[in-house]
Amino acid sequence: MSSGSGSGLVEATSRADGVRVISFNRPAKRNALSSQLIAAFLDTLAGASRDPAVKVIVVTGNGPFFSGEAGFPR
Repeated sequence: MSSGSGSGLVEATSRADGVRVISFNRPAKRNALSSQLIAAFLDTLAGASRDPAVKVIVVTGNGPFFSGEAGFPR
């Protein structure tokens, strides 16, 4: 199973062994955290926590970076 947040900022993939992989999806921005990405992540995480088939949650970033920085204006 593969799903997203609707915004495309977060992707979630479920494996048959009970592992849910949640990926930040802003590789061009080094997966920098924004308020929209954080909201999408929390939504996706909440959905995974309510799914009895999910035993483990892995959080990662698409591309070569997990998360480069917070992308909030200074």
